[in-house]
Formats: sequence, structure tokens, C-alpha cells
Amino acid sequence: MPNLHTTSYRYALALSLALVACQRAPAPQADGADDARADAIADSSDSTPADAGLDAPVEATIDQRPDVAACPRGWHVVPSPFDRDLRDVFVEAGTVYVVGDAGVVAYHRAGAWHPYLLAKGFSYQGIYVRSTGSRILTVGWRFAVEFEGSGWKTNQLDSTGTLYAAWLDPSGTALAAGGNGLRTLLYRRSGPDWSEVKLPSELGLGRTFVAIASDSQGPVLLARAESAATSMVVRYASGPDALLVTRHDLRGIGAHSDHLIVVGDDAALRYDGQRWHETPPPTGSRLRGVWLANTHRGYAVGMAGLILRLDGASWQREQAPVSVDLLAVHGEGSQIYAVGATGTVLRKCE
Repeated sequence: MPNLHTTSYRYALALSLALVACQRAPAPQADGADDARADAIADSSDSTPADAGLDAPVEATIDQRPDVAACPRGWHVVPSPFDRDLRDVFVEAGTVYVVGDAGVVAYHRAGAWHPYLLAKGFSYQGIYVRSTGSRILTVGWRFAVEFEGSGWKTNQLDSTGTLYAAWLDPSGTALAAGGNGLRTLLYRRSGPDWSEVKLPSELGLGRTFVAIASDSQGPVLLARAESAATSMVVRYASGPDALLVTRHDLRGIGAHSDHLIVVGDDAALRYDGQRWHETPPPTGSRLRGVWLANTHRGYAVGMAGLILRLDGASWQREQAPVSVDLLAVHGEGSQIYAVGATGTVLRKCE
């Protein structure tokens, strides 16, 4: 087990709730953060989120001190209370947010984990955070669940599909993207309500949006068609516009300034603002997530504990302290985090 904390997630949450009920101690807040961030959806369903109880419970606190305060160079395990797969990670204003299976939506700050009490049977696939955590969007099967300063709200966007990728912009626009096996799904909210985006015929059938990144022009989405082993990179401005169609099976996308990078099975392609370039990873690489620190440096993670560092136009393999599948990577400044199977959280300081 890559987790240093072996207690099950269910037991940890039960213990945490008991402590919260007795102590009523607030979770630590970033400077100027709104305490309302701690509001959560009641755990009223084993299968889907629900709006019931929006005003009731606070978040649980699972203290995992001592934190790895010194943050030595090289990748190391951050103890977590989760034993289910973590699907996405987002780092913002010094706080690490993770989502995953069995209802995991949590953040880590100052040595402590703070799970939000959302529906425990729901699998969350993607997360995006803005404004020091006062705006959060997370997505999964059929639903987009969002926090905007005063509480959580659940939106059922599709009856059968799964949403894998989330995006927020500073003005309030939100995107949620995925697919249902037959139809590509993209939903947009610029006011109080969500609406489905009409997609061109070449994109709308048989593909699934699996990831979103944001470059200097706005959101860029990655869609893949598993049956045909093809992928498409789509820019969303006033509407979707294809930037790339490739035979590679791609799974992750990253962006910085006007540069993009997409990765997948034995494939990585970089866009320099004008044209695409192949940047082949080591043979046998099955990459699932990528993040760009700047236009020439970044990290990609994948199956069996694979971690690659991008230096210019070449990849360097990094030593991982685990061998489990890594599914997502994100960073801020000199700190990079990767998450994956069985609750694994890794951290590196540059």
C-alpha cells in the first residue's frame, strides 16, 4: 500500500465526524478565506449527490500531522486517509484539492486533510478551483457539483453519461465535459443555469472529453474515441474548434501561456503556439496526466508509478516511491503533486 495511513476511508470519516461533533473545531483557513467554504452537502445518498442538507454539516477534519514541512527534493509520499483511487488533483493558493472514488472530495493544508461530506457512493472524476478556494467545480457521473462562496449545489446535467473534466474562468463561466459512450458531452454555465453546447458532427459522436486545460486564449479540451484509437484537441472560445486530430490515444492535456502538451499511450505532442511537434516519451509509457510549469518544463504521470519530467524537447524519467498507477498531476510554484490508485498522493519540491 502506498498510503502510510492504513485506516479505511469509511472508518476515518466516521472517526472524524465524531471528533467534529465533540469539538466543533473549524478547519484551518487560508488568510482571508471565507469560513463558508466548509459547508457541505449532506451524505443523504449512497449513489448520487443531493441538495438535501445544504445548510447542515461541516467538513470533517482528519489530522495527518506531522506534515512533510521540509519538502525534500525528489518525490515522496504524502500520508492520506484515503484507500480509493484519486482521479484528479488541483493546487491553488498553497492548498491541494483531490477528488476520486467513493465520494472523495478533499483538500490538504498545513498538515491536515479536510474531506467535504459529499455523497459517498459517487465517483468524482475532475476538479477545478478558483479564487483561493471560494469557487470549486467537481464533476463525475451525470453531475456537476459546485461551490461558490456560500454552499454546494448539485446539477444533474446528463441522464447516462460521465463528466470527466471541469473548468472555471475568473468571470464565472464554467464548463463540464465528458461522454456517454455514444455522444460527446459538453455543458456550459455563464449564469445561474447550465446548458448543453451543440457540437459539430465530427466531434459529437463516439468521442469522450477526458481533460481540459487553459492556455492564454481560454479552455482547450481533449477528446478521445476509444473504439477508433483517435484523439482530438478542441479549443473552446465562442464555440468548439478543432486544433488537432491524431491517431494517438491521448489521455491528458496541459497548458502554459500559448503552449499546449497532450500525452497518452506511447505519445506526447507539444504545441508552441503555431505548430505541433512530436516529443516521444520512453517506449512503453502509458501516460494519464500532464502539467506544464512553464513553456519548456513540466511533468507527466502514468501507469505503474511512471513519472516523467519534461526538459525542453526531451523527457527524463524520475524515481517514484510507489509502483501504483498515477492518474493526475498538478502544481503551483515549486511544488508538484501527483495522485493515483489506492489514495496515493505524491509531492515534489523543486
